[in-house]
Amino acid sequence: MRSVLLVFLALFAPLGAQAQFKGYFDVSALRVAGLNEADWGRKQDGERVRYLCTNLERCPIPTAIEIKGVNRAEALPAAFENGALAPDRLKADGEANAVRTGARFLSAALITIAGRKGVHMEASADLNGAIFFVTRWIGEGGRMLDVKVTARDLGLARELADTATQSLVPQVFDAK
Repeated sequence: MRSVLLVFLALFAPLGAQAQFKGYFDVSALRVAGLNEADWGRKQDGERVRYLCTNLERCPIPTAIEIKGVNRAEALPAAFENGALAPDRLKADGEANAVRTGARFLSAALITIAGRKGVHMEASADLNGAIFFVTRWIGEGGRMLDVKVTARDLGLARELADTATQSLVPQVFDAK
């Protein structure tokens, strides 16, 4: 699992994006609706929440969802549209990082989830078979929801990213 995390961090850690990092906001109360609780273990780990799939027939190891709340110095969603978090810049950084790690950066695109703008990224690596990484950053003001999914199947990774972001975006940005 450690090697999966190292590849993941190398692919999705553009230097320009790191410069605007200010800290984390609490995500401990967030819950992903739509996940069968019997199939998923939920763990609070510092500033992040991790869901690990325990139903190996549905989702073989290392299927997981990681959720963080990130405070940013720049205005969101403007940074997704034409700043350090714009898809073309993320793609260039991701491809450069992928070359160093022997992975593949697949795509970066603007998305809108529950009326909030963000960016969707995909990458893959070969670690005893293909592993896919799907990341969604959704933001407003200086707050960004960071959802990362790891799975052996790209379709499953996309499905889980969609389930998680559809559930979490209203909890983060519509909460009173």
